[in-house]
Amino acid sequence: MKKKQFLFTDGSVNPKQNIGFGAYLHVKGDTIYEESLKKSVKIKRFEDTSSTKLEIETLLWALDEIDLEDEELIIYTDCQNILGLPARR
Repeated sequence: MKKKQFLFTDGSVNPKQNIGFGAYLHVKGDTIYEESLKKSVKIKRFEDTSSTKLEIETLLWALDEIDLEDEELIIYTDCQNILGLPARR
């Protein structure tokens, strides 16, 4: 049985300036509720973006940075465009 990893992503954009911040939290195993995870949240500024683009940029950035180690990855996001991707294949 593969171990599980969890990836939580979110973003927020100022539409007038087209600047946003994306954040992710990558959790391995059963450490999902530890207080120490607050220090593990990664944040990045994105320019020339929109809310939809930012959510996708944040997910791609996170996937590029984490090591999957042949484990199951469960992604949590509120982005409807990302959630709908499998149906659009």
